[in-house]
Amino acid sequence: MEPLITAIITTYNRGYLLTRAIQSVLKQTYSKFELIIVDNGSSDHTQNIIEQFTDKRIKYIRLNSNLGGPAARNIGIKNAQGFLIAFLDDDDEWLPEKIAKQVKLFNTSALNIGIVYTGSIYIKSSNNHVNKTCNINLSGNLYKQLLKGSIIGSVSRVMVKKECFEKTGLFDEELKSCQDWDMWLRISEHYEFAAIPEILVKIFEHDIQISKNLPLLIAGRERMINKHYSKFQEVPELLIQHLKRLGKLRCFAGQWKEAWQWFHRAIKLDSLQTIKIFIWLIFEFPLIKWVKYRNYSK
Repeated sequence: MEPLITAIITTYNRGYLLTRAIQSVLKQTYSKFELIIVDNGSSDHTQNIIEQFTDKRIKYIRLNSNLGGPAARNIGIKNAQGFLIAFLDDDDEWLPEKIAKQVKLFNTSALNIGIVYTGSIYIKSSNNHVNKTCNINLSGNLYKQLLKGSIIGSVSRVMVKKECFEKTGLFDEELKSCQDWDMWLRISEHYEFAAIPEILVKIFEHDIQISKNLPLLIAGRERMINKHYSKFQEVPELLIQHLKRLGKLRCFAGQWKEAWQWFHRAIKLDSLQTIKIFIWLIFEFPLIKWVKYRNYSK
């Protein structure tokens, strides 16, 4: 009833943030865990920060070069000894009872539960202002909901049975973004989800996150749509929305030809979309280049 938990932190050149993340793991009320820190080829003082911690539950893996976030997480998974695996981004923070409450829910849930996730708050790093609260309380078979998007959100919120990765595979190392959405969608084809309706994670927002990087966001979403195209076809209206969203993202990037290609794919799926898209092009498209992507994402 007290399984070994593997906590995985991947980090790259964020020594100035890492201490907070590590301490939030060591302060957990559930003590039967190992903490694997995968240093993705940092060139700052990250190693010195990690070496200041003497807790024997910490395992430090240093990579010679930056292999990307998904590859670093996969290395952590391959070295994990725990029955359950929890991820923590190096700029986020767990509240003390996060692991304990997730383990308790796993122990009292059906065997087909593969993921337990919690609520979170999003905090602006520059002034510690709480931007929003994410407390989605959806449980059970979430496959159809995950076709809409990454409703589970940050990896810092989840705890996953290790067997899920053995059955569905590891994180897709070719994805530039949307790695979490891809993983949760694949797991949802075989396992159900359980939610803890409580804020147990602090997620800190800043300007260097992938969600603020338009080229990486576009590349990840395009691979995501192409990779799971047959799944999205199960709900045509959702597929059309995803195609139109990619067209808009290409517009914001000033890539008009590529944008039209995505809009055209949407039109071919439903001719009624032709009118809607052209109305959008007439009234909104001329203004698109003046709108900052940050405002669009909000």
